[in-house]
Amino acid sequence: MTPLGLRRGVKGSKARHEPIPKYYARVNRELSAVIPLPAISGAPPPVPELTLAERLSPKAYAERVAKQSYEAGFREGAKAQAKALRPALAKARELDGIRERLAQREGKLDELRRRADLLREIPLREVFLALDCVFDPKDPKFNWRTPAGRISTNRENPAQWYNHDQVIGGGGAIDLVMHLTGFNFKQTIAYLAARFGKELALSSARANVAYRVARVAREAVKLPAPSLLPRPYPEGNALVRDYLVNERHLPEKLVSAAISRGVVFAARYGRYINAAFKLADLNNLDGAPVGVELRGIGEEPYHGVRASKGVFRVGRGKCRRLAVCESAIEALSYFTFHQRPGLWVVGSAGDSSAAVELARRMAAQGVEKIAAQNALAACSVTPISLFTAASVDTR
Repeated sequence: MTPLGLRRGVKGSKARHEPIPKYYARVNRELSAVIPLPAISGAPPPVPELTLAERLSPKAYAERVAKQSYEAGFREGAKAQAKALRPALAKARELDGIRERLAQREGKLDELRRRADLLREIPLREVFLALDCVFDPKDPKFNWRTPAGRISTNRENPAQWYNHDQVIGGGGAIDLVMHLTGFNFKQTIAYLAARFGKELALSSARANVAYRVARVAREAVKLPAPSLLPRPYPEGNALVRDYLVNERHLPEKLVSAAISRGVVFAARYGRYINAAFKLADLNNLDGAPVGVELRGIGEEPYHGVRASKGVFRVGRGKCRRLAVCESAIEALSYFTFHQRPGLWVVGSAGDSSAAVELARRMAAQGVEKIAAQNALAACSVTPISLFTAASVDTR
């Protein structure tokens, strides 16, 4: 072994050679200890009798016996497994019950915290007295005479008040002080802190914020969702016209017609101006816009869709020929180089299914289809995707 670079044994080592039979016997003992084999209990299943057909085919008899034995063992194993899992299932149900009780207690704790905040808030009675208001003799507990008119507190929620003479209400000490003094929010907090202490002033501020947020939320959930369509920014139309004419080399006549009809307009987001191309629903090309394709014209270019995708369309008259481009600007560019009566050009920006659907509908009407990837391509492979925008009539 030496020529092969191997050494047999190490001088002074305490290792001892173990014969192979002893090694495997030890391994099997360890495996048996880790994975104990199930004990076989009960009487073996009865051996079925031979049928006449099985006497002629012993193989069929053997298969039937094996199947019955397997099914019997499977049933017994399933019963044993179900029995073994019962404690675990009971524990799982117990844990689910604990989680549910904890959730209920957490909800109760939140309610108690909210009530504690209300209790820590400055009572309205103390505010009325501090501002030299006097109670109404007819209802000294809930009605007060103030320089701002007659104010009553809510019988069920003492933190809420209402001025009957001015038809206005509010909640908490902060609202009441602002109403009676004309202070702003910071001045009111400073007054309450000086009069009642910082801790009570901060508690009143937290309660005031919670009250205002809850009131706004209750009103907001009743409103329809606001539209994501950007508002036109007329002051930026000149920048959009300059971008499309001088940088994208579109005809000024075409750009001016699109802007005057509102199909293309400027949209402002902060200090950034975008060129917006109106998109209309695929099922109603002449209907109200459902979204816009935005193209940034500033230092940091941006290209995307706001609200819903659809179809941007430019063309003349009834459609007899359809071309699909990659974007609204390229649709305008393609129309510039290939404009003719009956040509419609749509722009795409990631919605290939809409482009294919529009092409399918137009083909059903006998319209010739063209696919153009950019403004200079006369044809291409398949239409990519399209945006819907109201038509730009260039007549």
